[in-house]
Amino acid sequence: MTDIPLLSLTIFLPLLGALVILLIKEDENSVNNIKKVALWTSVGVFLLSLLIWLQFDSANAGYQFEEKFRWFNDFNFY
Repeated sequence: MTDIPLLSLTIFLPLLGALVILLIKEDENSVNNIKKVALWTSVGVFLLSLLIWLQFDSANAGYQFEEKFRWFNDFNFY
């Protein structure tokens, strides 16, 4: 397993792509630029999902790809 947050990246990469599409200025190439951003965002999500699928261990009955983030340092909440 890697320490890279694969599930979070897979979830939030489309949001990043949508934000980039919103920032594209309207001109004669804007339609093509929007299509390119959408294509590369989709390819990125697909590759991340393939990586998750390849790293999945079906013999492991526990949680996989679990991400832990400390919310409150004083209370040890995760």
